[in-house]
Amino acid sequence: MGIDSARAKLVYQTQARAKLVYQTQARAKPVYQTQVRAKPVYQTQARAKLVYQTQARAKLVYQTQARAKPVYQTQARAKLVYQTQARAKLVYQTQARAKLVYQTQARAKPVYQTQARAKPVYQTQARAKLVYQTQARAKPVYQTQARAKLVYQTQARAKPVYQTQARAKPVYQTGHRHKVVQNKGQRQTTAPNKRRHPSPSIAPVSNKTNHWLIGHRANIVSGMGEEEERRRGGWPPERAAGGG
Repeated sequence: MGIDSARAKLVYQTQARAKLVYQTQARAKPVYQTQVRAKPVYQTQARAKLVYQTQARAKLVYQTQARAKPVYQTQARAKLVYQTQARAKLVYQTQARAKLVYQTQARAKPVYQTQARAKPVYQTQARAKLVYQTQARAKPVYQTQARAKLVYQTQARAKPVYQTQARAKPVYQTGHRHKVVQNKGQRQTTAPNKRRHPSPSIAPVSNKTNHWLIGHRANIVSGMGEEEERRRGGWPPERAAGGG
């Protein structure tokens, strides 16, 4: 018998023993899992390798299930609970994102409440419903201010008139006029020392005389005499000094 035959016989005998051990180990699965030296023997068998790897994975799964099995057995509805937890995980993640959005909106809430035009934005937000209802209660208050709105609009129209009178008021009180208030759409004239005659073909009057004529126009129209004007000291400087 050659050397190869001797080796083959040894391998055959080893496999024969391994077969018996394998069958025994198939029944005694925990014992087989603890033997690591059997791995080279199984590698000589084509199907044993796959079975061993599968059992190696099954060992970890089995140990995990062995711990969890008493828990599942005591819970009759554990399957439904697990499915509910699976959905709850998604809901929790969604709520986690919504929590951040809600906190951001909570910070911006005072800003939206102060903006009157943000009312349509609140209608699109679910949590702004309470704020919207609060604003709905305040609506009668705005309705009671309906007349004030009309008065305010009327005053807004009259405001240019008041502004014109405000400018003209110092003219009548002091008798000195620094600016001429013209009709709407016309340019305001400058101060007396910067005023120019509107027509270059007419010789301009001196600044002092022109200023006096404008300031005392009401007295001249009312018919007050020259003596009365001279007595008050309001006569033009040229004539009071004897000029023309």
